[in-house]
Amino acid sequence: MRFRKLRIAWSVFCGVVCVLMIVSWVRSYWWRDMVTARDPDLGSAYAASLHGKLRVSLFREHRHSPTDFSRWRANSAPAGEMLISLAQSPMPKRRCALGFELVNYWNPFAFAVPFWFLVPFCLVGSVLPWVRSRFTVRTLLIAITIISVLLGFAAYWTPR
Repeated sequence: MRFRKLRIAWSVFCGVVCVLMIVSWVRSYWWRDMVTARDPDLGSAYAASLHGKLRVSLFREHRHSPTDFSRWRANSAPAGEMLISLAQSPMPKRRCALGFELVNYWNPFAFAVPFWFLVPFCLVGSVLPWVRSRFTVRTLLIAITIISVLLGFAAYWTPR
């Protein structure tokens, strides 16, 4: 079997990421964990886990902004306070569907992805190296049928 050690290492890595993501998912209902990155030329970005979602925001700040431009920062706070301020924030172009959120505004551009959507990708990433590389036509037809049914359900349940 070629690249057996690489397959094992990749599966272990994806498994550890999956476990950490599940822990972050559960923790996000009580605590908001946030990582901030800033650059005086580009602006700032942050990723936060809050109420079952991974939220990512990109801010384009002015080059001579009075804010502190330290490179990286991580912090935690109780989730209740952040949920109240998030509910009261006036985001004019906010779209929500199936737990996904998109804020399309000139500053910030933000999106949120629920953890229930991210965890299966880690699981698939840990199992995928062990799948045979030869597929039959029947297997491909079954996979295409399942994907088309799921896309049909997603299109039907998406608000218009």
